[in-house]
Amino acid sequence: MKALNVVNEEITLGIAKDGVSIRQMDIAHIYMVDFNLPAQAFIEYDVETEGRITVNVATLRRILKRAGDEDNVHLGIEGAKLVVSSPDRTFKLSTYENTELNPIPKVDLKTHAKAKSLAFFEALDDLAITETQYIEVVVKDKDVCVRAKGDAVWADIAMSKGALDTFMEEEVSSGYSLDILKPIAKASKSLADDFVMDFDKDMPIRMSWKPYKNADMTFYVAPRIEG
Repeated sequence: MKALNVVNEEITLGIAKDGVSIRQMDIAHIYMVDFNLPAQAFIEYDVETEGRITVNVATLRRILKRAGDEDNVHLGIEGAKLVVSSPDRTFKLSTYENTELNPIPKVDLKTHAKAKSLAFFEALDDLAITETQYIEVVVKDKDVCVRAKGDAVWADIAMSKGALDTFMEEEVSSGYSLDILKPIAKASKSLADDFVMDFDKDMPIRMSWKPYKNADMTFYVAPRIEG
Protein backbone atom coordinates (compact mmCIF):
# COMPACT_ATOMS: atom_id res chain seq x y z
CA MET A 1 0.00 0.00 0.00
CA LYS A 2 2.87 2.37 0.69
CA ALA A 3 4.03 2.06 -2.90
CA LEU A 4 0.54 2.78 -4.22
CA ASN A 5 0.24 5.87 -2.04
CA VAL A 6 2.88 7.73 -4.05
CA VAL A 7 0.60 8.02 -7.10
CA ASN A 8 -2.70 9.37 -5.79
CA GLU A 9 -4.68 9.87 -2.61
CA GLU A 10 -7.37 7.61 -4.03
CA ILE A 11 -6.97 4.25 -5.75
CA THR A 12 -9.44 2.27 -7.83
CA LEU A 13 -9.49 -1.46 -7.17
CA GLY A 14 -10.47 -3.66 -10.08
CA ILE A 15 -12.25 -6.68 -8.62
CA ALA A 16 -12.37 -9.66 -11.00
CA LYS A 17 -12.84 -13.39 -10.64
CA ASP A 18 -9.13 -13.98 -11.29
CA GLY A 19 -7.80 -11.37 -8.84
CA VAL A 20 -7.46 -7.73 -7.85
CA SER A 21 -5.78 -5.10 -9.99
CA ILE A 22 -4.91 -1.42 -9.66
CA ARG A 23 -3.94 0.80 -12.56
CA GLN A 24 -3.57 4.43 -11.55
CA MET A 25 -2.05 7.53 -13.11
CA ASP A 26 -1.06 10.69 -11.27
CA ILE A 27 -2.99 13.91 -11.86
CA ALA A 28 -0.23 15.38 -14.05
CA HIS A 29 -0.06 12.20 -16.16
CA ILE A 30 3.68 11.82 -15.58
CA TYR A 31 3.73 8.39 -13.98
CA MET A 32 1.52 5.32 -13.60
CA VAL A 33 1.36 2.23 -11.41
CA ASP A 34 0.03 -1.12 -12.59
CA PHE A 35 -0.49 -3.69 -9.82
CA ASN A 36 -1.89 -7.20 -10.16
CA LEU A 37 -2.62 -9.57 -7.29
CA PRO A 38 -4.00 -12.94 -8.45
CA ALA A 39 -6.76 -14.85 -6.67
CA GLN A 40 -4.21 -17.51 -5.67
CA ALA A 41 -2.46 -14.97 -3.41
CA PHE A 42 -5.47 -14.93 -1.05
CA ILE A 43 -6.32 -17.59 1.54
CA GLU A 44 -9.91 -17.43 0.28
CA TYR A 45 -11.19 -15.57 -2.75
CA ASP A 46 -14.81 -15.48 -3.88
CA VAL A 47 -16.13 -12.87 -6.32
CA GLU A 48 -19.67 -13.11 -7.64
CA THR A 49 -19.88 -9.74 -9.38
CA GLU A 50 -16.89 -8.09 -11.03
CA GLY A 51 -16.46 -4.33 -10.80
CA ARG A 52 -14.33 -1.40 -9.69
CA ILE A 53 -14.30 0.48 -6.39
CA THR A 54 -12.37 3.62 -5.38
CA VAL A 55 -11.14 4.32 -1.83
CA ASN A 56 -8.66 6.55 -0.02
CA VAL A 57 -5.37 4.63 -0.07
CA ALA A 58 -3.89 6.27 3.04
CA THR A 59 -6.96 5.36 5.10
CA LEU A 60 -6.96 1.79 3.78
CA ARG A 61 -3.28 1.48 4.59
CA ARG A 62 -3.82 2.70 8.18
CA ILE A 63 -6.61 0.17 8.67
CA LEU A 64 -4.57 -2.74 7.31
CA LYS A 65 -1.69 -1.82 9.64
CA ARG A 66 -4.03 -2.18 12.64
CA ALA A 67 -4.35 -5.92 12.02
CA GLY A 68 -1.92 -8.18 13.84
CA ASP A 69 0.78 -10.15 12.05
CA GLU A 70 -1.14 -13.40 12.55
CA ASP A 71 -4.59 -11.95 11.77
CA ASN A 72 -6.49 -12.84 8.63
CA VAL A 73 -8.05 -9.75 7.03
CA HIS A 74 -11.34 -9.97 5.17
CA LEU A 75 -12.25 -7.50 2.41
CA GLY A 76 -15.81 -7.22 1.17
CA ILE A 77 -18.24 -4.82 -0.42
CA GLU A 78 -21.40 -3.77 1.36
CA GLY A 79 -23.49 -1.34 -0.67
CA ALA A 80 -21.26 1.65 -1.38
CA LYS A 81 -18.75 0.74 1.34
CA LEU A 82 -15.55 -1.29 1.37
CA VAL A 83 -15.64 -3.45 4.49
CA VAL A 84 -12.29 -4.38 6.07
CA SER A 85 -12.46 -6.75 9.02
CA SER A 86 -10.11 -8.76 11.21
CA PRO A 87 -11.00 -10.88 14.28
CA ASP A 88 -11.50 -7.87 16.59
CA ARG A 89 -12.06 -4.95 14.22
CA THR A 90 -14.43 -3.94 11.43
CA PHE A 91 -14.05 -0.81 9.32
CA LYS A 92 -16.31 0.49 6.56
CA LEU A 93 -14.72 2.89 4.07
CA SER A 94 -16.61 5.36 1.94
CA THR A 95 -16.08 4.95 -1.78
CA TYR A 96 -15.61 7.61 -4.44
CA GLU A 97 -16.28 8.04 -8.12
CA ASN A 98 -14.14 5.60 -10.08
CA THR A 99 -11.17 7.06 -11.93
CA GLU A 100 -10.55 6.59 -15.63
CA LEU A 101 -8.94 3.26 -16.54
CA ASN A 102 -5.83 4.32 -18.43
CA PRO A 103 -4.24 2.02 -21.01
CA ILE A 104 -0.81 0.51 -20.43
CA PRO A 105 1.83 2.59 -22.27
CA LYS A 106 2.95 0.91 -25.47
CA VAL A 107 6.67 1.63 -25.64
CA ASP A 108 9.58 -0.22 -27.23
CA LEU A 109 12.33 -0.07 -24.61
CA LYS A 110 15.59 -1.66 -25.72
CA THR A 111 17.69 -1.32 -22.54
CA HIS A 112 16.93 -3.99 -19.93
CA ALA A 113 18.66 -4.32 -16.55
CA LYS A 114 18.18 -5.90 -13.13
CA ALA A 115 19.11 -3.94 -10.01
CA LYS A 116 18.83 -4.09 -6.22
CA SER A 117 15.84 -2.22 -4.80
CA LEU A 118 17.73 -0.84 -1.80
CA ALA A 119 20.71 0.20 -3.94
CA PHE A 120 18.38 2.11 -6.25
CA PHE A 121 16.87 4.09 -3.37
CA GLU A 122 20.27 4.79 -1.79
CA ALA A 123 21.68 5.98 -5.13
CA LEU A 124 18.78 8.39 -5.60
CA ASP A 125 19.18 9.54 -2.00
CA ASP A 126 22.83 10.31 -2.81
CA LEU A 127 21.77 12.37 -5.83
CA ALA A 128 19.57 14.54 -3.61
CA ILE A 129 22.80 16.09 -2.27
CA THR A 130 23.25 17.82 -5.64
CA GLU A 131 20.01 19.79 -5.00
CA THR A 132 18.81 19.31 -8.57
CA GLN A 133 15.66 17.57 -9.74
CA TYR A 134 16.99 16.47 -13.13
CA ILE A 135 18.83 13.14 -13.02
CA GLU A 136 19.96 10.61 -15.58
CA VAL A 137 19.82 6.82 -15.57
CA VAL A 138 22.83 5.56 -17.51
CA VAL A 139 24.06 2.21 -18.79
CA LYS A 140 27.50 1.51 -20.21
CA ASP A 141 29.22 -1.82 -20.75
CA LYS A 142 27.16 -4.01 -18.37
CA ASP A 143 26.78 -1.47 -15.58
CA VAL A 144 23.98 0.86 -14.44
CA CYS A 145 24.52 4.18 -12.72
CA VAL A 146 22.61 7.35 -11.95
CA ARG A 147 24.03 10.85 -12.11
CA ALA A 148 23.09 14.47 -11.54
CA LYS A 149 24.74 17.86 -11.91
CA GLY A 150 23.81 20.58 -9.45
CA ASP A 151 25.17 24.11 -9.30
CA ALA A 152 27.78 23.20 -6.68
CA VAL A 153 27.81 19.38 -6.61
CA TRP A 154 28.00 16.73 -9.33
CA ALA A 155 27.35 13.08 -8.52
CA ASP A 156 27.82 9.82 -10.41
CA ILE A 157 26.64 6.77 -8.44
CA ALA A 158 27.37 3.19 -9.59
CA MET A 159 24.15 1.44 -8.73
CA SER A 160 24.49 -2.04 -10.16
CA LYS A 161 27.58 -3.55 -11.79
CA GLY A 162 27.04 -6.34 -14.30
CA ALA A 163 23.29 -5.70 -14.32
CA LEU A 164 22.85 -6.03 -18.06
CA ASP A 165 22.59 -9.32 -19.90
CA THR A 166 24.25 -7.84 -22.99
CA PHE A 167 27.33 -5.66 -23.35
CA MET A 168 26.49 -2.04 -24.31
CA GLU A 169 29.34 -0.53 -26.31
CA GLU A 170 27.68 2.87 -26.48
CA GLU A 171 26.37 4.71 -23.44
CA VAL A 172 22.58 4.96 -23.18
CA SER A 173 21.06 7.56 -20.88
CA SER A 174 17.69 9.16 -20.22
CA GLY A 175 16.61 11.93 -17.88
CA TYR A 176 13.90 11.77 -15.22
CA SER A 177 12.66 13.81 -12.26
CA LEU A 178 14.24 12.91 -8.93
CA ASP A 179 11.17 14.07 -7.01
CA ILE A 180 9.17 11.36 -8.80
CA LEU A 181 11.66 8.47 -8.86
CA LYS A 182 12.82 8.80 -5.26
CA PRO A 183 9.39 8.37 -3.57
CA ILE A 184 8.74 5.35 -5.81
CA ALA A 185 12.12 3.83 -4.90
CA LYS A 186 11.61 4.56 -1.18
CA ALA A 187 8.15 2.99 -1.13
CA SER A 188 9.23 -0.03 -3.21
CA LYS A 189 12.58 -0.90 -1.60
CA SER A 190 10.95 -3.51 0.65
CA LEU A 191 8.71 -5.05 -2.04
CA ALA A 192 11.44 -7.35 -3.33
CA ASP A 193 15.25 -7.53 -3.20
CA ASP A 194 15.57 -7.08 -6.97
CA PHE A 195 13.63 -5.25 -9.64
CA VAL A 196 13.84 -4.88 -13.40
CA MET A 197 14.12 -1.60 -15.26
CA ASP A 198 13.59 -1.00 -18.96
CA PHE A 199 14.27 2.32 -20.67
CA ASP A 200 15.81 4.00 -23.68
CA LYS A 201 17.08 7.43 -24.62
CA ASP A 202 14.42 10.11 -24.01
CA MET A 203 11.83 7.38 -23.36
CA PRO A 204 9.76 6.40 -20.31
CA ILE A 205 11.32 4.11 -17.73
CA ARG A 206 9.48 0.96 -16.69
CA MET A 207 10.32 -0.46 -13.25
CA SER A 208 8.90 -3.84 -12.24
CA TRP A 209 8.80 -5.57 -8.86
CA LYS A 210 7.40 -8.99 -7.92
CA PRO A 211 6.42 -8.64 -4.24
CA TYR A 212 4.56 -11.97 -4.06
CA LYS A 213 4.30 -15.16 -6.07
CA ASN A 214 2.50 -14.41 -9.35
CA ALA A 215 1.95 -10.79 -8.25
CA ASP A 216 3.60 -7.84 -9.93
CA MET A 217 3.85 -4.09 -9.50
CA THR A 218 5.08 -1.92 -12.35
CA PHE A 219 5.72 1.82 -12.48
CA TYR A 220 5.97 3.83 -15.69
CA VAL A 221 7.60 7.27 -15.49
CA ALA A 222 7.75 9.76 -18.35
CA PRO A 223 11.16 11.17 -19.31
CA ARG A 224 12.23 14.67 -18.41
CA ILE A 225 13.77 16.45 -21.39
CA GLU A 226 16.21 19.24 -20.58
CA GLY A 227 17.30 21.74 -23.23
